Amino acid sequence: MILSRRGRCLLSGASVLSLYVSAMLFPEGLLFVLAGIIVIWGIISPSHGFLILFPSLIPFMNVEIAGIRGASLVSIFTIAIFLILLLKPREFVQRVHSIPNYAMFGIVWLLAIEIISGLMFSPSPLAHIAVLTRLTRSIQFVVVAALATQLASLAVIEAGWIYYGILQVTAAIILQTRFGNVLAVRESESFSLGGLVPVSIVIASIGFMAIASFWFSASMASRRKGTKRILLWVLAILCIGAAFFSGRRQALLAVIISVALAGIVARSWKRIGILALMFVVLIGLYYGGPLRDFLSGRQSLFDEIMGNRGGQYWRINEAGFEAFRSSPVFGIGLGNYTSATSEFGVARRYGEWATPHNSLVRILAETGLIGLIGFLVISIGFFYNMIRLIWKLRKSTSLGPMHFVLGASSLVLTGFAVTILDQPEYIFLFGQIIGLMAAFNRGALSGSQRQHLAARGAK
Repeated sequence: MILSRRGRCLLSGASVLSLYVSAMLFPEGLLFVLAGIIVIWGIISPSHGFLILFPSLIPFMNVEIAGIRGASLVSIFTIAIFLILLLKPREFVQRVHSIPNYAMFGIVWLLAIEIISGLMFSPSPLAHIAVLTRLTRSIQFVVVAALATQLASLAVIEAGWIYYGILQVTAAIILQTRFGNVLAVRESESFSLGGLVPVSIVIASIGFMAIASFWFSASMASRRKGTKRILLWVLAILCIGAAFFSGRRQALLAVIISVALAGIVARSWKRIGILALMFVVLIGLYYGGPLRDFLSGRQSLFDEIMGNRGGQYWRINEAGFEAFRSSPVFGIGLGNYTSATSEFGVARRYGEWATPHNSLVRILAETGLIGLIGFLVISIGFFYNMIRLIWKLRKSTSLGPMHFVLGASSLVLTGFAVTILDQPEYIFLFGQIIGLMAAFNRGALSGSQRQHLAARGAK
C-alpha cells in the first residue's frame, strides 16, 4: 500500500500523538497502541515507519514492559519492524549490502564477541538480558544504516526528527510553565507514565537529542519556501532552546562541535551566515540566562574535563579500566560490569551500582581487547569517511542537505565520549549518519539527484 506524502505525514502525526495520549491517559494500554501502530505501518511502509517514529519512541527507552524484564517499547518496536522487513528478504538484503563494509564488519564482530562472552564466559546471572540488549541494538544499527543509504530516505529521516523536535519543545514549555527547569525534577521524579507532567519529564530527560532536530529541520527549511520555510526555521531555533532546557551537558558540547564543523565547511556567504546564526543563538542563550544557568548547574562537566578524580563519571570509568586490567584479553564477561566495578568502590546511584557511562570502557572491561577490535573498526571507518565528506563539502559550490547532516553528526561525535554503542538514541543517529555519508561519498546525493531531492522537498 502506497500513501501520498501528505497521507504519510498525517498518519505519522496520528501515530506519535496516539502513543503520548496513551502514555498520559491509559499507560497500561501503551503496548497495545504500539502493536496497532506496528501493524498499520507494517502494511503500509515499515521502513518509513521505522525512520519516522523511532526518534519519538526514544523517551520510552527506560520504560520497561511489566513482566518482561529487559524489554522496552523501543526494543519491541525495533524487533517487530526488523521481522516485517525480513518478509521481503531480497529487498532487505540489497539494502544491507549497501552498508559500508567497515560498519558491518565492526558491528557483527562486536556482537559475535558479546554473545560468546555473555552466553559462555560471563559469571553474571543477568548475562542473557545483556545479550538480548546488545542483539536488539545491533539490529537497530543495521536496519537504520541500511535504510539511510537510500536517496529517498533523507526526507523521511528529516520528518522523524522534526516530530521529535516538536515533542521536545512541547515538553519544555509544559515543564517551564509549571515547574521551572527540568534539572530540578529530573533526579527526584520517577519515570512512571500517566499524567501530562510525568510524560513531559520522560521526554525532556534526553532532550539533548533535539540538536539533531535543529539540523534536520534546518535542512528541510533550506529547501522550502514561504510560510513552511519560516515555521521550520522557528522550530529549529526552539529545538536549540529545548535541548539546553533538558540540562544535559551533551547539548552544550554538541552545539560547540556543530559550530566548529560549520566553520570547517563554510566558504560561501550562505554557509558563513549559518555559522553566524549559531553564534548569535549561543550568545542570546548565555545573556538571556538559560545557558549561563546551564553552565553553573553542571559544574561536574568541568570536573570531568579537568580530570577531577572526585567527579562521578571519572570514578565510574576508572573502575572500568581497573576491571579491564584484571582480564585484558577476553574481559570480565558481558553484563558483569556493575558487579565487577562495585569491588572498586563505585558509589551507588538510585540504589544500584553505577553502570558504565562510556561504550569504550564497557567494551574494554566486558569483552577485552578482542571486543575492542570491532569498536575500533567502526570508529576508524567513521572518522575516515567523515574526513572524505568534509573534503567534498568544502569543494561544493552550493549549500546542500549534507552540510546540515554534517552538523547533526556533532551528536555522534559527543556520543564517542559516552555511550555511542549502548544508548538507542546515539545508535539510531550513528547509523543514519553512516548511511547518509556512504550515499554522499559514492555520489548518490550529488548533481542532478540533489536537484531532484530539492524539488521533492519544495512540493
